[in-house]
Amino acid sequence: MRPMLATDWANAEPADRRGHRLPATMEVIATRNALLVEAANRRFAAMSARLAAAHLHIALTRYAAERWRRSRADQVNPHATGTLAASLWSVLRARDHTPSTRSIRRTLAAIHGPRIGV
Repeated sequence: MRPMLATDWANAEPADRRGHRLPATMEVIATRNALLVEAANRRFAAMSARLAAAHLHIALTRYAAERWRRSRADQVNPHATGTLAASLWSVLRARDHTPSTRSIRRTLAAIHGPRIGV
């Protein structure tokens, strides 16, 4: 195989959407963010966005390590409606990834500003 030279790439066109997330991924993340905001409004309404994000991250990490392993295959939320566990199940069902505290804080601050309950 011959080595690639700079001239081989001179007329190359960039791949479509290179460096950007797909629209389907952005939709899933938006759904997850809406679920995070809903969980913060229900459970951590009197806290600042930073503190609520920290509590949500801890709760999501614990849930993902314990209960999520058993309930990830369920098609219907196994928890009682309105509970924190139900919200966490919905967040992880939307996107099977625990967001960082920073991502959660940015999401909450974008919607509510620095205070959630205000």
